[in-house]
This record gives sequence, structure tokens and C-alpha cells, in this order.
Amino acid sequence: MAMAGGYPAETDIDVYLSDRGLELLTPGNGLFIAEHKRFVWGLLNAMGWSAALGVYCPSLTTFNVRGGGYLFNGTVKTYTPGDAVNPTDNDTTYVWLDADNAVGSGIDGDG
Repeated sequence: MAMAGGYPAETDIDVYLSDRGLELLTPGNGLFIAEHKRFVWGLLNAMGWSAALGVYCPSLTTFNVRGGGYLFNGTVKTYTPGDAVNPTDNDTTYVWLDADNAVGSGIDGDG
């Protein structure tokens, strides 16, 4: 893959995007807005898979896990977030998703 200015060649970029299901905008197309929306949807859809099950803080004192699909022991599952969890203050908190699709947490590695 040839690099110019820190980027691969344009044809390599086209192949990379195509392999990931991201369609490029057609120059001079009157349906630019619709194509642009599909392109943005493709980007967000691709990022959504990588962001699934990430831990985030909905408030200064709680955490939750982003919903999304994942593979557990060869089975495709979907996690839907529940209520935010308020961890023990002033301690290291570990977070995990168990086989029953529930978020668990514990301090000092007790999980």
C-alpha cells in the first residue's frame, strides 16, 4: 500500500471503504443528500459495533455499559443497558458482563 502525505493511495482508500460496506458519494449526483446520509449512517453503524459494551459514566458517581451485539461462547447476543450502577466510593471498581447478559461490578478484583 503506497502512502502519500500519511495516507494510502486513493484507490487503496476506495477498496478499504468498499470492503467495509461504506459507499462513496457520486460526483455531480443530484441525490447528494441521500447519498451523504447513507455514508454517515455507514460510518456510525461501523463505529457502533466498536463502541458496543464500552463503559461510560452517565453521571459523576455512576457508570453504565453501552448496548450492542457481541459474541459469547460462540453465541451472538445483544446487551440492552439497564440502570446505571453506583460503585463503591474511593476504590478500584471492575466491570464485567456475565453469561446472563447482566452487568456485574466489584472492588479489588472480587468478581
